[in-house]
Amino acid sequence: MKKVLITYASLTGNTQFIANEIHDELVKNEELEIAINPISNFKNGVGLDKFDYIIIGASTWGDGDVPPGTEDIFTSINNSNTNLSKVYISYFGLGDKKYKEFNTAVQYLKEIFSIKLGANKIGNILLLDGYPNSENISLAVDWASESIAKLNK
Repeated sequence: MKKVLITYASLTGNTQFIANEIHDELVKNEELEIAINPISNFKNGVGLDKFDYIIIGASTWGDGDVPPGTEDIFTSINNSNTNLSKVYISYFGLGDKKYKEFNTAVQYLKEIFSIKLGANKIGNILLLDGYPNSENISLAVDWASESIAKLNK
């Protein structure tokens, strides 16, 4: 049974809402053991290497930053010696296309998790525009299901 982590950095709850919707869909797959936790539960990257697959999301704030209050956790993960070379990962972001920094926070996550810690990116990065409306929820659920299918190949 593959162990899957759905994790997120959320200030207003929008990214968490999308993560929960993804969870609710993927938990139907009885071949997966799924956990959902905020990224703040993984200070210094401890425990991330226990999963086969990670889905991580964040929204973009200010000048392309991760949500306020999560900077320290990402710094601690980035500075850790966590080895994610045996872990597959997919990224999703929430942003607003009217801003120059549309979904740049998710690129920062990719730099940490795939480039620095060695996680294997699977599928495309999902860049959502706006809030968790029915269209964005549907896109996220379909994207996550497709990513799981790629993982199982």
